Amino acid sequence: MFKVLRNFIIGLLIGAVVFFLALPYIFFHESPTEFYPRYINAELRKTQDTRQLARFFDDSGLHLPILTYRHFAQVNEDGEPIEEGITVAQFEEQMKTLKEIGCTFITPNDLLYAINENAALPSRAVLITFDDCSEEIYTEAFPILKKYEINATVNVIGYYVKYRDNYNFPILSWDELREMTDSSLISLQSETYYSYVQKLNVDGTMSHPFINQRQNESWDVYYQRITKDLLKNNVLLMLKCQQPKPIAVAYPYGESNDATKQSMQSMGLYLGFETANNHCLNLLNWVDPYHLPRFEMNQNFKRMQDFLTFINTY
Repeated sequence: MFKVLRNFIIGLLIGAVVFFLALPYIFFHESPTEFYPRYINAELRKTQDTRQLARFFDDSGLHLPILTYRHFAQVNEDGEPIEEGITVAQFEEQMKTLKEIGCTFITPNDLLYAINENAALPSRAVLITFDDCSEEIYTEAFPILKKYEINATVNVIGYYVKYRDNYNFPILSWDELREMTDSSLISLQSETYYSYVQKLNVDGTMSHPFINQRQNESWDVYYQRITKDLLKNNVLLMLKCQQPKPIAVAYPYGESNDATKQSMQSMGLYLGFETANNHCLNLLNWVDPYHLPRFEMNQNFKRMQDFLTFINTY
């Protein structure tokens, strides 16, 4: 009698497990890999407690959120944003929260090692990046990074910094870049020398003629032009900031191709950051180091629940 009862209970438990695993197929016609992350994300959004949100963070070291910031949204006298984007206060809240829940802030060199050695990253690893050379990186973000002792990467457009006085918006200076790197918290990588610059067309539209292959431009000439641009930026960063040679490029406007990749490989640039993929890098799968996904930090991430939910998406 006891054996019959025991087998009955075991059968019920097995049946419950099978039913739970089959639930996505039965009711939603989805695979578990599609259903359960969405279910967890829905549960995440219900909680206001950062400590509860932190429980859902992946501790395996096999998923990496790469965050990119460009500039901060301006606020009115009441501290309310008057334009889209992340405010300085929201940025500090994000950094403070990541620090409190035990995140490890890695560098591109740490990531390259993990990819090459097929190794896991530290638990709750995060890579913070800044693009476009806004002086706010120095005046607003850097003091916060120092306050919480957070490592970050600044991707530099050499032409912008060299000719910063020609622009009507504040751009980082070489002195500011040197001060940040001297802190040992900031590493510098490349965002090309001139390829970020836009051209105003006759019809009023903007194009990026320095990234794309031009009309009647041979592949060899195009390749040499891209290579010279990347090399010039590398040399400039090494000379002006006494930095090691960059190993990564943040693609202007997220655009890259075979010429870009071959050029990078020829000069020891091993990582390529894309734009606004909005999912984690998954080290469980094969990783193309020249197509690394990033989260574009915009108004969609201003609520802490959404921020912690989205950067766990993989």
